[in-house]
Parts: sequence; C-alpha cells; structure tokens
Amino acid sequence: CGKFALRALSQCLSKEFQCRGIHVAHVVIDGAIGPP
Repeated sequence: CGKFALRALSQCLSKEFQCRGIHVAHVVIDGAIGPP
C-alpha cells in the first residue's frame, strides 16, 4: 500500500465516522523510534 493510499483511506474513514464523533488521524513519523 502506498503512502497516498494510506492518507486517502484515513480521509475517507474520517468523513464516514465524523457524524459519530470518531476522529481518524494519519501520522507520519520521520525517523527511528526508540524503546520506551
């Protein structure tokens, strides 16, 4: 799945569920994530 496809999916889900008060986010983290 491409980067744009994931962003488009999150936008579609956001529009579909906004009437129910559900928020959808698409977050891109540039870099490594260390252990907690």
